[in-house]
Amino acid sequence: MANKNLTERKYDTLRETIRINVKSVRNRRGYTQEKLGEISGLGRIRIVEIEGGRYCPTIQTLNTLAIALGVEVYQLLTPSADEITLK
Repeated sequence: MANKNLTERKYDTLRETIRINVKSVRNRRGYTQEKLGEISGLGRIRIVEIEGGRYCPTIQTLNTLAIALGVEVYQLLTPSADEITLK
């Protein structure tokens, strides 16, 4: 891990932020991964991959998740999930 360059570390940090925020907002909404997959049209497996940090969503996928979760895209990219205001 010490050999990772700055770009890779920032990418890893962003993926982790998205992972935490999606899971946090989903839980606060009371949605299961299956329910969020249904609402968003992405499917449960994709939600599992995002929340597990194995998949970093595209901007289009982030937008789809934000709509399904009732938040703005930028909120899923912001480091503190606890500060996301639910609509």
